Amino acid sequence: MKPWVNLKELRKERDWTQLQAAEKLGFCRSYIAAVETGRQGISFEMMRAIMRVFDVTYEDFFRPHDKPAANFKKRRDTS
Repeated sequence: MKPWVNLKELRKERDWTQLQAAEKLGFCRSYIAAVETGRQGISFEMMRAIMRVFDVTYEDFFRPHDKPAANFKKRRDTS
């Protein structure tokens, strides 16, 4: 599993730049870039921010990276 791929997919699904995602997540753009390229791990704080901002579950975020981003489920979905 490559969580940085999922972060990039989530960001691109919303047509956000790295800077826009960074502002919404509360992190600097260079950290987002480092995470997306796999040079930096995802901190617990970032994981919580991703779940909140992108409204995804931990399980959905760490799904196999070869599945389309459209398969992300919203936390509030009950199906």
